[in-house]
Amino acid sequence: MNDTVTIITCVTNNQIVKSFGGVAYKPLKFSPGLEFCASQQPIHDLESLASVIGGLEDEPTKAVIRGLPLLPENERVARQSQNFSTTSRHWCMIDIDSLPWDGDLQDHKAMLKYASSQLPPEFQQADCLYHFSSSMGIKQGIRVHMWYWLERPCSDAEMKAWLSGCPVDLRLFNPTQIHLTANPQFTDGATDPYPNRSGMFEAGHQITTVPVPDDLESKAVSLRARSKPRSRSRSGSLDPVEVVDDHADEEVEREEGADEHPEDEEVPF
Repeated sequence: MNDTVTIITCVTNNQIVKSFGGVAYKPLKFSPGLEFCASQQPIHDLESLASVIGGLEDEPTKAVIRGLPLLPENERVARQSQNFSTTSRHWCMIDIDSLPWDGDLQDHKAMLKYASSQLPPEFQQADCLYHFSSSMGIKQGIRVHMWYWLERPCSDAEMKAWLSGCPVDLRLFNPTQIHLTANPQFTDGATDPYPNRSGMFEAGHQITTVPVPDDLESKAVSLRARSKPRSRSRSGSLDPVEVVDDHADEEVEREEGADEHPEDEEVPF
């Protein structure tokens, strides 16, 4: 069960982190830069995934994407679809944002248990690495990144089908979408409301691998087929929906979040 994590490093030392300034926690401009070097870190289970991701918390010029680099590690590349291929992954990061919560904001276990309950049943009994998002404690609700190890590699399309209807950000399941991994920064009197914002969440069942539903691939194909535009024949009737290959159709992926101008990108807080 081997896999890799794609780590991008900004070659101009732009910081790929969210920053806040002053006692009012004003969000500062997010500008991750235009060119990156991409490298691969090998992983094989949840523990090794946690080690790689945890090691990036103090690396503000680095982040993670799901795509597979098409160029050598030492070559400067733009974070664009032609430079990274879509690939299935044994891992996923799930971004839960502004989930309503009226409990104790310092009770990490209770918040994480509630957040995991919003996910499909397969995730609810599995352990994960968690990292509270940059604006956790600044904006309302639970805001957390949850990293899971999957039973088998799943494509972006499969992840979207699996998590469809859950309160998560599906934009992450795109080969070039930034996964923030560094801790946020605070300046001009702002202090971090969550100085210990990451760790391992143990769901209580000693399960570290998320089982993948047997019908997930067919659900992904069905979802892609429903979202594919249908043309009309000369008679005016709609042509039958074609079956779409789960690992093809880069144009769909591009429309669902790949941004040719990363400095203007909306990256979840």
